Amino acid sequence: MININTADAATLAAGLQGVGVARAEEIIRYREAYGVFSSPDELTDVKGIGQATLDRNRAVITLE
Repeated sequence: MININTADAATLAAGLQGVGVARAEEIIRYREAYGVFSSPDELTDVKGIGQATLDRNRAVITLE
């Protein structure tokens, strides 16, 4: 499981399909700007993360 609220860029990139280091850094920037994610669906608000990427990774995403 990948906690999108606490994982570093390397962990996000390694654990999420279709997410490289650049996208992982965008996730962290979003998290720092807007606070922790309250739902995995919020990932689609991150630049470069679309619904298909979210759907591919939904089973491994956790918020806690």
